[in-house]
Amino acid sequence: MGVLFQRKTFMILALAFSLAVSLIVLATDGELRDRLGMTYWILGLAIIGSILLVLAGYVWDRTMMDRLREINQSAREQADLAANKNDETPADDEDYTLEQDEIIGVARQIERMAQSLQKMEASYRGIVEDQVDLICRYKPNGSLTFTNQAYSKFLG
Repeated sequence: MGVLFQRKTFMILALAFSLAVSLIVLATDGELRDRLGMTYWILGLAIIGSILLVLAGYVWDRTMMDRLREINQSAREQADLAANKNDETPADDEDYTLEQDEIIGVARQIERMAQSLQKMEASYRGIVEDQVDLICRYKPNGSLTFTNQAYSKFLG
């Protein structure tokens, strides 16, 4: 867990704790209850709602961060797998652990995967185009979607 996320967790839990303390003080002060009348109950419900809202936001944020970490891990594994297929060295783990913003980390992983895919496609195209055999690809309806140079030259 990053330092920023730990700070945010501390701040959210401190806010929830301070709201809970203010609710306890409000509930135990009988004189304040008599003085405020109906406003006392509205204030108490507002504090309870605020506590629930803060905690729900924390749970949602925590769930999103966990999901982003899973996506980042999956992207890292795919990028490493692609690097191994291309006989490249995988990116250093240090590069992944330095990411403080999980969204930026996921975006960088996706960018790395796209670059790896482009390299693999270029390699594939180079192999297919250099073949002297006739190579083509069809759709199920019979229309051509791809032909290599040998096929194009042979059939004009």
